[in-house]
Amino acid sequence: MNVRVLVVGCGLIGVSLALAWKEKHPDWIFYGLENHPSHRQEAMQLDVFTHVFASWDDMEKTASDRSYTIGLLAVPVEAAISLLPKISAYCEWCIDVCSVKGCICEVAEQLGLRQRFLPTHPMAGKSVGGPQSANAELFLNCSWIVIKNWPALDYFRDFLQGTGAHLVILDNAELHDEWMAVVSHTVHLTSLSVMLAYEDYWINSGVDPKLLAACTGPAFRDITRLASSPSQFWLETIHQNREPILLHLQRIEDTLKRFKFLLENQDFQGIESELKRSQVARNEWEEWKSHENFFNPSES
Repeated sequence: MNVRVLVVGCGLIGVSLALAWKEKHPDWIFYGLENHPSHRQEAMQLDVFTHVFASWDDMEKTASDRSYTIGLLAVPVEAAISLLPKISAYCEWCIDVCSVKGCICEVAEQLGLRQRFLPTHPMAGKSVGGPQSANAELFLNCSWIVIKNWPALDYFRDFLQGTGAHLVILDNAELHDEWMAVVSHTVHLTSLSVMLAYEDYWINSGVDPKLLAACTGPAFRDITRLASSPSQFWLETIHQNREPILLHLQRIEDTLKRFKFLLENQDFQGIESELKRSQVARNEWEEWKSHENFFNPSES
């Protein structure tokens, strides 16, 4: 099977998927496109790409219509939207891994790509991006979200499951974006908020920041981990999923206000009730997350 793959965006996700596919399909040929010089050099050193182009113009010099079997868009969502018309001209099948789906699905529909484009979102990642962090096992046992009723799933299904991921089929792009605001996008903003509040404290209080840092533990490290994520990726994500994010930020704000109100009124019984409710919710999440009965990889 002579499969040629063009990976647009040689960062953590794009290179990890290339490594995973190469491991399963050693005869596949991989090309990359990456405009970040150091990322491009690091990607080439991984011995998975035949060549990594520095720009779209460089790639077009060697390409013709449908030069590639698969085109993978592993770039921030606004870049993916602008590149989809180009990549679809050179690739027989196209797939994206963006964390916002409504906008790119709309563009794909407008371009008439419903039969050969698959909107997906792997729930995998690390706090530090770039090809140096890439790993063929990044997707092992993770959920890989696919939007229902996009026929290209028939082509991609085995390739995605071959990474060790579980396919999760969601009814539409709008549901995906609403849920990502709840489980991902506002989680990132909350992590940022804790980090920025910490910074405000040590700047305004005049304490020794090194001594304060020495007093932090695993809880602080865990909750602020996402604050080190690439800013451009999150800026575009927040922009494109603005309304669902605003709605869930209001829920988080209401919850914090409730704790503040209870503490101001010394209602420790009320605080205990909220703590117990949170514990029950967390235990339920752990149980539901461990089950796979909601995975339906055969449904398209």
